[in-house]
Amino acid sequence: MTIYEQMLSEHKNEKGVASPRASHEVMQQIVLAGLYRGGFFDHAAFYGGTCLRIFHALPRFSKRMCWALSTTLMNSTSGVTIISFNLPIESNLYNYGKQHFI
Repeated sequence: MTIYEQMLSEHKNEKGVASPRASHEVMQQIVLAGLYRGGFFDHAAFYGGTCLRIFHALPRFSKRMCWALSTTLMNSTSGVTIISFNLPIESNLYNYGKQHFI
């Protein structure tokens, strides 16, 4: 069983069925972990409904992940772009048992 499957199994109800949102929620957590490992949060802040649900356990669901970007990430001369974080996300997805390419 992959880590992804283990995380998904934590979302199963008493009948052993995962909620329709479970896969989306698990993927959000894996992507956030990849962004963290890639240093994305040195350049951005995570906010909004998904942030409130994940970090403050509010009973809401949001498909979007909202970011406030620093001027370093927005400045094209810095050498840091959003594409710089594709590899850490892909690597994290692979490590968790999902093969997605961005």
